[in-house]
Amino acid sequence: MKVFKQIYLIASVLLCSSIISSCDLNEDDSKSLFYLTLGTVINEDELMVESDSHGILVPSNPGYFTSAKLDTTGQRVLMSVPASDLKAMVPDGEQRIVDIVELYKVLTKDANDLRNDSLISENDTDFGNDPVQITGISISAKHLNIEVYIKGNDREKPHRLSLLLNKDCKLDENGWLPVELRHNAEGDSQKDVFWSVVSFNLSSIPEYQNSTFKGFRVYYNNGTNPHATCEISKGQTLNQKEINTSRIHSNNK
Repeated sequence: MKVFKQIYLIASVLLCSSIISSCDLNEDDSKSLFYLTLGTVINEDELMVESDSHGILVPSNPGYFTSAKLDTTGQRVLMSVPASDLKAMVPDGEQRIVDIVELYKVLTKDANDLRNDSLISENDTDFGNDPVQITGISISAKHLNIEVYIKGNDREKPHRLSLLLNKDCKLDENGWLPVELRHNAEGDSQKDVFWSVVSFNLSSIPEYQNSTFKGFRVYYNNGTNPHATCEISKGQTLNQKEINTSRIHSNNK
């Protein structure tokens, strides 16, 4: 069983990052701020990262990746880099050189397509139904990225996040695919709030390649509404405020 290890970050480090959106920086800000960006490692002739929001980044200190064993092609990572490195102008078509300040492994996993497994149901206890709050969501080139707050107590205890394609999952007449985000705290007490992010492989979701696909309608238990919903269109980015205003309150799953 694959489990989800939380990435623990101090809230102040997040700054303007909500996974997926860029922030506007003035000259003074860019000298002192750091920016978090998701990306995928490319390690061929040299180590680079295909950032979800800033093109190809070339770390000036690739030893960070080697020492953390995050230097394999295809590995998803979350990086903290100086805002000034991202603000600097580079010629069209050239890579951007950046300093890596902090580096985190991002769990990357397939969606659970229950339509193809008659032995597993959406009520399977492995998936759990503990509260999870979506705080950012995006569809990048190959991943559905979901930023969350979850509650826990033991920093060493793994939690599990799953994206379910339930038995009745299919594109609706408007091109929306209903999926369910589930959280299993694995018995960890719901005491403190932690932030983390997970990337789901779009290749594990057949409908994504359909020409009529518009986006995902993600259902989840946010602790207040067991059927909270947010919609994310192909190529779109939503932060927490946008998710809150777009949420659909419905009991129809």
